[in-house]
Amino acid sequence: MKPQSDLQMQGNEKFEELQTTHPVVQTGAFSTVESYVLYLLHERAYEHAAEIARGKSCLDWGCNDGYGIELMRPYVAQIAGLDSAEISILAAHRRLPDLQSNIRLYDGKRVPFPPGSFDVVTSFQVIEHVGDLKTYLSHILDALKPGGIAIFTTPNRNLRLNPGDKPWNPYHVREFTPSELKELLTKCFSTVEMRGLRATPEMESIERKRCESAKRAAKRVLPPYWQLRSTIITQLKSILPEPVLRQMRGLMRLRVEQTAPKEIGKDVLSRFSKNSVFYSDSDLDDALDLMAICTK
Repeated sequence: MKPQSDLQMQGNEKFEELQTTHPVVQTGAFSTVESYVLYLLHERAYEHAAEIARGKSCLDWGCNDGYGIELMRPYVAQIAGLDSAEISILAAHRRLPDLQSNIRLYDGKRVPFPPGSFDVVTSFQVIEHVGDLKTYLSHILDALKPGGIAIFTTPNRNLRLNPGDKPWNPYHVREFTPSELKELLTKCFSTVEMRGLRATPEMESIERKRCESAKRAAKRVLPPYWQLRSTIITQLKSILPEPVLRQMRGLMRLRVEQTAPKEIGKDVLSRFSKNSVFYSDSDLDDALDLMAICTK
């Protein structure tokens, strides 16, 4: 694992690299209603967790660009973050420069904090990306104090996939039904409380249609596409001279700027609110998203 000082020194170069890891979460300048509603769903999860973690020490495991840390910070006594992607750590450092020493890169082999450091660990929209669940969960348990709480969120497989389907999101290893998630976590934690994310009928309809559209689109794309794309990018970066790579990055940024959709208007944004999103412990199989609150 590279020291944090290396990340800071290489910040500009790393942030400009061709994207080969999970994208940084979009938290502003929303170009579609779907992206805004999705953000509100994720934001509500952090606010719900902040109520549980109020006055306690908290680690956000898979912190992405730090937007969840920023949301929980006013409520907790201590806040820290981990992520396995350097681009996400760099984005989090830029968002929260005074917390750089608390937001660290995770190498998958060891937790860069002393054992038993935290009362609460949040790990939102992460577990579906993990191949080695045994190590992932054991490291979270190591980070928790005795009696500590781990809070997980993940997409509801029932909403997104047909029986037997593999995830259409190229970054997801496995998606869970409510019963599958509870069964997995019960093996590691003394108690597991399951909740489902719900919203107003209009917001639920938008999210369900987004998932259905993505499902249909994925069936039209050959499965090896994403793996092939990643391989090609890696090979190009290894053989092309730096001036050529720099020019390619500039062309990509220009293309994004020229083709990026316009930001949706305030009149559209005002129709939706995180206050219209809530958690329920009933009818979990039909929930938009799943949350598991687990005690060590």
